[in-house]
Amino acid sequence: FSLRSKHTTKKQNDTRHIHDSNNCKQKKQKNKTKQKQENKMNLLIHIMKGARSVEPENIIYCESDANYTKIYFNILTINDKECFFVSTKSLKQLTELLTGVAFYRCHKSYLINFKYFHEFDVSTNSIIMTNGKIIKIAKAKKNESKKQLLKYFEIST
Repeated sequence: FSLRSKHTTKKQNDTRHIHDSNNCKQKKQKNKTKQKQENKMNLLIHIMKGARSVEPENIIYCESDANYTKIYFNILTINDKECFFVSTKSLKQLTELLTGVAFYRCHKSYLINFKYFHEFDVSTNSIIMTNGKIIKIAKAKKNESKKQLLKYFEIST
């Protein structure tokens, strides 16, 4: 009986180990899925008239305007004017909300989405976005901006 019970106990331990490793794998998969869902989640942006739900991937850039922030989107222009909302959040608060690989604070007044990057102009030390907007880069952030840009394109390709 003792040999058999030891064998049974060993089998049970092996089975527990398999279940534990499966649980660990399942938890990792759930965390990855959760991270993907969080990346696709909408942000609730407080605007002058209330609140609006926006998808971060549709934001081209954000521009500081005192304690408010203008958020520019990739949707079509309305009467040849850029589409933007004025948020009651500061650019610092939005920067914290939009932490991730694609968003980068290149200047005290701008937060850009590298997804809509078009060109880096070294002569003027500025970034040109896909909508044609030219955004100056802070002199102190010139090298860091290049590194972040390269990092983004390495990850996204």
